[in-house]
Amino acid sequence: MTIPSSYDASTIQTPPASNFDKISPTALLVAYARQFSDIPYTKEVAELTDAAATVKQFVSEGQEQPVMVAALIEARYKTIELLRTDHI
Repeated sequence: MTIPSSYDASTIQTPPASNFDKISPTALLVAYARQFSDIPYTKEVAELTDAAATVKQFVSEGQEQPVMVAALIEARYKTIELLRTDHI
């Protein structure tokens, strides 16, 4: 792959944090839980999206069930990856 001579890397923009407002609370809960795993880039995703704020909101409202669901989703991911890598 060749990069055109007119290519200007300075024109690439990272979307502002406000674009993360469309991410569902469930996805943010999972992002928070995954940051403590060995899955690449999960800590960065959790930090960029401020996933901890979502967890704090649910816990402060007495809604611990979604936090537990996030842990189950993480366990499911790890199990599927283990099965996939061991049997393919």
